[in-house]
Amino acid sequence: MTLTAFRMEARKEYLGASDMAAVLGLSKYKSAYDVWLEKTERVPVNMDNNKATDAGIKFEEGVLAFAEERLGKIRRNQFRKAPEGIPIGATCDAIVVDTDEPVEAKTAGLFSPLDPGWGNEEGSDEVPEPYIIQAQAQILCVKADVKLCWMPAFLGGRGFRMFAIPRNQDLIDLICEKAVEFWTQYVQADKQPPSVPSIDMVKRMRRLPEKVAAIDPQFVDQWQKAKEAAKQAEEAAEEAQAALLAQLGDAETAELIGRDGQLLTYFEERRPRLDQKKLREELPDVHKKYYIEDATARVLRLKKQKKGA
Repeated sequence: MTLTAFRMEARKEYLGASDMAAVLGLSKYKSAYDVWLEKTERVPVNMDNNKATDAGIKFEEGVLAFAEERLGKIRRNQFRKAPEGIPIGATCDAIVVDTDEPVEAKTAGLFSPLDPGWGNEEGSDEVPEPYIIQAQAQILCVKADVKLCWMPAFLGGRGFRMFAIPRNQDLIDLICEKAVEFWTQYVQADKQPPSVPSIDMVKRMRRLPEKVAAIDPQFVDQWQKAKEAAKQAEEAAEEAQAALLAQLGDAETAELIGRDGQLLTYFEERRPRLDQKKLREELPDVHKKYYIEDATARVLRLKKQKKGA
């Protein structure tokens, strides 16, 4: 579902159902630290979507139409909050009118291999673990007597499937416990959680000009060691590639001895590129219109402090 800027802003006041997998350390895409950065407003609201997310938004209506054929009338885009004292809110893709059961539409496997957590049996609860957590959080928010969450999905190479995630009260109790703990001990206390942020998220952090922080040198040492290891790995890869190309000689293709059916190729490939010099000379107005002169990027460097500073 496409969350509006208003809804994204409102989510700073509670944990979303999709945040809980990250809080529990079960998300491949977001850490608990990332959630903390968002909730404490240390990063700006990001309304950009990647290809997979954009496809999910565009195909969602078709998936929900499939769900409505199976489940009966549904109400789309429904927001619900957990009982008092539990800082969780859920924007459900839909809710079944007759049963109040939440519906969470998914699209997967269109741009990358399908997650092995997806099952193939109609009506099963075989979905990736983070979606189990999201479904339980939605059940919590919708109604105390709701027994399951429906998860209609369009899966690459398989088509439409309907999954049913039954209520798991033990898991819901754990979600509530961890949500309260995370919210009070880290968000409200404004204290960093014991996890590592994703590089994309931490680069988006708002920073105060001229502010100086004091940090443990061990983090600098770890960074430098990792950079050196990466440099050595790159040099080793280049050396191995040079040795391999030397074995290839003046050929473009090689057969691997003892490995039937495997070929090594070294073909020229065309790589389209924009000739900025020609564009600037022949179409200066167009070049000026689309050329960004004030693009900036932060660079991490280790320097020696000047004496007396």
